[in-house]
Amino acid sequence: MKRNIYPGLVLTAALLTLSGCASRPKSTGDPELSSLSRAGRAAFDRGEYKLAARAYRMARDRARLIDDPQEIGTVTYNLAAACLELGETGRAAELLEESRRAFSRGPGVPSDLVLLQGRVALLEGRTEEAGRLIEEGTAPGKKQLDRETRAQFQLLRARTSLAGGDPEAARKTFEELRPEMKKIGDDLIAAEYLSLEGELLSHEGDFLRAGQVFDREAALLQKADRYRGMTRARGRAGAAYLAAGEFCPAGDRFYRAARALAARGEILAALEAIQSALAAAGECPEEALREEVASLFVELRKTLEDDPPAVPPAEPE
Repeated sequence: MKRNIYPGLVLTAALLTLSGCASRPKSTGDPELSSLSRAGRAAFDRGEYKLAARAYRMARDRARLIDDPQEIGTVTYNLAAACLELGETGRAAELLEESRRAFSRGPGVPSDLVLLQGRVALLEGRTEEAGRLIEEGTAPGKKQLDRETRAQFQLLRARTSLAGGDPEAARKTFEELRPEMKKIGDDLIAAEYLSLEGELLSHEGDFLRAGQVFDREAALLQKADRYRGMTRARGRAGAAYLAAGEFCPAGDRFYRAARALAARGEILAALEAIQSALAAAGECPEEALREEVASLFVELRKTLEDDPPAVPPAEPE
């Protein structure tokens, strides 16, 4: 992905899949801060978001100590991205505001920060604020946006229209972006585009095509090693196929999502997915699939009984 002038930022490419990608942190001249930032980036790239958040918290403390506004803004942004991957949307919103204040004291607010604030606003249902942030990020007279960032703002615009009850405007923006997408060679942005296409098709009632599009999204995310996003796309494909009455592919996609969640230790989420797989597979004539689904369901129930999930301790602020 092409980078802007803030090479330490962890860029989050997709709104709902939230697949992150990070540029290599620049040398800050402070060895401890550089080391912590590299550790955070490495953990983020591996999908170890708790470790990434921990490293970025320590990096933020160090950046505050040396009183560097750009570094405070950068590591706070990256901490927000990690929190967002962990499902801590409200905390991410707070951190992005803190990052904005820090950048405002230094080199100015980067477009990537405005973009992620817009995504978080939309995730929290604040569509008017998301629209305002889109206009801020794409306002005439601002620094020229690169093609990738411009495309992501357009994708966010379409999603905001869809969430705001204007699917026609969302479809129009989506179609206008199609020629530009042919010039972008970034798998994560392509996956975001497919995710939006699947949502539009689902909204229009074309569930079979939506499921096929979500499958393509999952394949791109798998290729990019973004396995959490891949798993979510599998679940969306399952739901679309189920709505289309295609019970065998629906059961298969829910099963694969459940299996991936279980492999990450997310047993409750896996159990929810496998219950959807059971419902779909029950209408599917493929005996092998029904047996796989039933076997995983029993395994997950036993795991939950033998080792119920503990309530994790709160992370320090």
